Amino acid sequence: MGVDRSRVLWDYSSMRKENTHMDHFEDRIVLSNSNPLSWINDILNDKVSVSRKWDGAPSIFVGRDESGIYVAKKGIFNKTPKLYHTSEQIEASLDGDLASKFIEVLETMRDSNLQVGDLIQGDLLFTRGDIQQTDNNYTFQANTIVYSTAIDLTKYWVGIVWHTKYVDGTAVYGHDIVNMIGDVWGLWQFNATDDIDPIDKNARALLEYMKKDYNSKKQSFTLNPFTIDLWCVYINYTIKKGLFNHESNVNGFADFVIGHMQRACDKVKREETKQKRIQEYAPVFQDLPKMAIVGELHGLLYQMKMVILESLNSCSSIDTYLRTSTGLIPTGHEGYVVINKSGVDAVKIVDREEFSRANFSEDVLKGWDK
Repeated sequence: MGVDRSRVLWDYSSMRKENTHMDHFEDRIVLSNSNPLSWINDILNDKVSVSRKWDGAPSIFVGRDESGIYVAKKGIFNKTPKLYHTSEQIEASLDGDLASKFIEVLETMRDSNLQVGDLIQGDLLFTRGDIQQTDNNYTFQANTIVYSTAIDLTKYWVGIVWHTKYVDGTAVYGHDIVNMIGDVWGLWQFNATDDIDPIDKNARALLEYMKKDYNSKKQSFTLNPFTIDLWCVYINYTIKKGLFNHESNVNGFADFVIGHMQRACDKVKREETKQKRIQEYAPVFQDLPKMAIVGELHGLLYQMKMVILESLNSCSSIDTYLRTSTGLIPTGHEGYVVINKSGVDAVKIVDREEFSRANFSEDVLKGWDK
């Protein structure tokens, strides 16, 4: 049965983009009306699935329409989706190494079992020529993290980890995409949910204890949307500047808001406009007395997240490193995504401090530095 081409294109352009704007778990203290501790309960009760984040590049979409298999970048979300069905289309739009990689993916994926209307998303880990062999291990590096495995990757043309399937324009996480694709010659593929063990018993016991501490301090509060936005910006700022405090980050928030307001006022000349800008910050200053408990609860959630992260990182068949001027040093995986039962809501479990340091450090050699 044929597919209405206009409907397929409309679905692309109306997709939700939560897969690229996922919340950090601890930030749900302000970003959600529900208690973020419900995620901890669901983890402990095995009511979620867990997907590992991979430091691949670029993010790549693969689908099939009536014209056949295509690949795409994030331009698939444009009002007029940008799809590549042929090598010629790729060469006309992309340059150099990126074009070569997309062509290799396109040609490899032509033998997949994807059906008309299917659309999946993953991270490109390597193509031919990216694999390095050291002793009995094979390594690849697209961005910051160097991955090492005993699997002989030199016989593959393309390596991709899949993490998202789209159903009626909605991102669904945790799906078995490898089974959708089937066995494709030259393709090393796996689901981001593969090779992940459950939280270990020591972590479970510690999380139960930390839940009690959290519940003893929990308070209800309502924040202005502008306060929420500024708090999230502030947390990212403290992490990038190395100022993040695992217990609470409320100290410094008021000064950050004042500085933010001053910069907003400095961008305009008329006094009347300056006063309007100042008034926009009034609800944030009214919320400041509530931020002490927000900072404390945010800190407790962050500490719970680190317990989960340590347990998940201990179970992986692929080793992770950072490449420095003096050689490889061990590091953790980029992080994880915890997915609810419906597959449409998810939160990130990431060591934001470690990867902020790695991403901004001049001593850490990135994939594009090689």
